[in-house]
Amino acid sequence: MPHATFATGIYLASYNADGAEAAAVGKGLGPRSLGVVEDVIHWRRTLKADKVVSSLYGSATLDGVLSGAEFYCRFTLKEWSPAVKAMLFPWSEDLGLVGPLGQRMGRYAGELLLTAKEGTLAADNGPTTIRFGKVCVAPDMPIDIPLGPSPRDIEVTLQCLPYQDTSDAWRWFETT
Repeated sequence: MPHATFATGIYLASYNADGAEAAAVGKGLGPRSLGVVEDVIHWRRTLKADKVVSSLYGSATLDGVLSGAEFYCRFTLKEWSPAVKAMLFPWSEDLGLVGPLGQRMGRYAGELLLTAKEGTLAADNGPTTIRFGKVCVAPDMPIDIPLGPSPRDIEVTLQCLPYQDTSDAWRWFETT
């Protein structure tokens, strides 16, 4: 019987808020480590389709026309570093400031890079890196920032926005 191939292992996370908007608010400092990421990093894809239904079969879906997808990346951060704050509050150093209403989310998006830690099965079996070229804090997803004597476990959900890669293809992420 063949052995199973597992890809377990730790991924290190960094965030790059480089761009004109990030530089304008003092956050364009190049890629910075997000520090310790607890446990598992989840990425979720939701396909979008317009359903094809017919009264001949009641309300049964007969087929669908693909109309896009949504990608999210969820993880728990253990550190309260400048890189974490830049990712969670990309529009200002003032954490209490309401974000700029009426602006495109992509204007404040950055790059998330996940790199498999050397010596793990994830590094051996891949993907070695996952590069989400354009991510921002997902709308309608709460971020709880605990204040107190216990360690801060900050669960974050990022929405991955499509971007053009170097070959002009549109994508949500790249792997190596």
